[in-house]
Amino acid sequence: MRHPRVLHLAGLMLFLCVPTTSTAGQVADTIFQIRDLEKRKPIERAIAATDTHYYRVTLKAGEFLRALVDQRGIDLIIIVYSPDGQKILEVDSPNGIQGPEPIAVKAETSGSYRIEVRALEKNVPPGRYEVRIEEILTAEQYAARLPAVVVQQVVDTAFHPHIGKSLMGTILEEKAPPGNNYDKAEFSLWYPNNAKYLRAVVVLMPGSNRDGRSMVEDSAWQAFATRHKLALMGCRFTDKQQGQSEGYIEASHGSGQALLDVLSAFAGRSKHPELAGAPLLLWGWSAGGEFNYEFVACKPKRVVAFIVNKGGFYHTALASQEARNVPGILFIGGKDLEFRTNMIAGLFGMNRQAGALWALAEEPSAAHVVGRSQEMATIFFEDVLALRLGAPSLNANDSTTLRTVLEKTGFVGDLKAKTFRAVVDAGAPNYSKAWLPTMRVARAWQALVTEKPFDR
Repeated sequence: MRHPRVLHLAGLMLFLCVPTTSTAGQVADTIFQIRDLEKRKPIERAIAATDTHYYRVTLKAGEFLRALVDQRGIDLIIIVYSPDGQKILEVDSPNGIQGPEPIAVKAETSGSYRIEVRALEKNVPPGRYEVRIEEILTAEQYAARLPAVVVQQVVDTAFHPHIGKSLMGTILEEKAPPGNNYDKAEFSLWYPNNAKYLRAVVVLMPGSNRDGRSMVEDSAWQAFATRHKLALMGCRFTDKQQGQSEGYIEASHGSGQALLDVLSAFAGRSKHPELAGAPLLLWGWSAGGEFNYEFVACKPKRVVAFIVNKGGFYHTALASQEARNVPGILFIGGKDLEFRTNMIAGLFGMNRQAGALWALAEEPSAAHVVGRSQEMATIFFEDVLALRLGAPSLNANDSTTLRTVLEKTGFVGDLKAKTFRAVVDAGAPNYSKAWLPTMRVARAWQALVTEKPFDR
């Protein structure tokens, strides 16, 4: 997706400056069969892979629109056009065929804004969605939501109309030149302004060739990062030539070093030099999870913990001992394609047999979607951070020293019975069982595989 950010003030503001005419609007109505979108009147529709639906919202200069398209069984892309027909926003969140696609637009010119809804891919089954206006703020209401500190920021500051306040963080952007196994490598860094030093970086990797930079604007990730003095890094890699397997997932062939080089650049720009060698927490979905696995395989000393979520192609079978010592969770979906689940289960079985501190976590009703992996990841990352970095301190040097986690201190989860017990009580090692670092993570794992709510 095109990264929806303008450098002035905040991440989701878009400033529009070209006026329209009533004639142009009448022509657009005729060509596109536009439906009016109104407050408190959501529209639910079926949509086929070849369909394109159009909506119109009339805004006055200075107003701020927040709308939402809720995907229900189909992956959609949302495009917003200014009154003169210029594309100003493109949204494709890394959440697969379920979940919200948020729209946020600030209008500087009065007129009708067109919203286009269509399937991301053409050869997929039909689905449904609901589109609705969450709110339209007047210029005065919008200005009232911007705290003074946002206006004073020299660099980008993350403003979140989803929650109606600033989360007091800074956003920077960088990119790396094309490399051996990738074309584009573009990144966003978010970090809390109140952190004197940053202990680690949460790396957020989206699916195949997608743009994950806006993931740093997710309020849940930001709250987690603020609580633990972390930075967030959203990534976008694209292939030189797209095929069945993404070339950039082979982190050892250049893309992994590109990520680290950009992190070093962020260290200088943010005045947080500790970022250059900061340990990483890797979260990824689909091809993003594939990249994470390969990154751990080639650079295990930089990784605190990692998430692999429903990817299907991997280049490293049996990882090194150092890589197997990095705690990880490998997610599969009970309704995902069989080759994906078999691939991940096979990687888990082989490496767990060799003592890997990894868990296999099946979401029984999930297909190829993000699912509950983000919420599970925050529980997992939180506990592994405590085990490998300890409690936050005032000494920035402490943030780069990773402790070894011992298998005997954790828990094992029975993949069939969906129960768990402490390793010390489990008798002889049984490597068909998931390894879980703490009681809290073990309980969350059990809730996930039994499709029950997490007990936070």
